[in-house]
Amino acid sequence: MRGKSIPRSFAIGQQGINLIEAVVLKMGFLWHPSGPVEAGIDGTIEICDPQTGAALNSIVQVQSKATSVSFPNETDTSFEWVCESKDIDYWLNGNAPVILIVSRPATGEAYWVPIKQYFAKPETRSSRKIVFDKRTSKFNENSKLALIDLALPKDSGIYFSPLLRSEKLVSNLLAVRYFPERLYVAETDFRKRG
Repeated sequence: MRGKSIPRSFAIGQQGINLIEAVVLKMGFLWHPSGPVEAGIDGTIEICDPQTGAALNSIVQVQSKATSVSFPNETDTSFEWVCESKDIDYWLNGNAPVILIVSRPATGEAYWVPIKQYFAKPETRSSRKIVFDKRTSKFNENSKLALIDLALPKDSGIYFSPLLRSEKLVSNLLAVRYFPERLYVAETDFRKRG
């Protein structure tokens, strides 16, 4: 008889989350993991004042992807990660900043990218591919200032996009069939027809 077992992928995923939490705590920030039910955000980083440690309620949402093997198309300086279209849509439609952190917990490696900035151009979004530069995208204590800059400021408010509706546009423009031989232009101090 075989006992209960935990899938290896679950353990690796949790190790990735644990690695993120450890880095966030070293920064002096708070890590709030998502509950057991989540749609594409594994947790939230809450920025804390670097001087006082006070929680500021400025946040960055985090999606974690972890692996125990080589990253796709990995070299000494880079690797690629292809995202699902539905994930990209979900991350971009929210009002808070979202970062993707790809990690290899066994080696302590983690790399990050701000999703909304990375996929701002339509051609990048349609490719769904992120190219990580291992030298510049390490997720470690040195990422602290970049996260502070990225965090949702408290005075930005919340934006809800308007509901889509169709409307009929009627133009009052007239077609120009020909141009006169002369055109007269004059200045006047009068601002009303009367």
